[in-house]
Amino acid sequence: MTWVKSYCGGKPNYTIGGDMSILEQWKNLSKDQLEIMIDLQSKNKDLNEIIYNLRMEIKRLQEIITESKH
Repeated sequence: MTWVKSYCGGKPNYTIGGDMSILEQWKNLSKDQLEIMIDLQSKNKDLNEIIYNLRMEIKRLQEIITESKH
């Protein structure tokens, strides 16, 4: 099992990849591993959303600064 980094709308996204399908990979996980994976994916999704929102806020603030200089 490997982690694959992809981008969706400019945001990084980490998913399970490799030779096996995702369904096959999930079937091979123990209950504890599955719970950890679900928790990690949830936290990763939350972090990606936080990072995206921070970037949008920085962009907005840069626009305000640029407009105030004119």
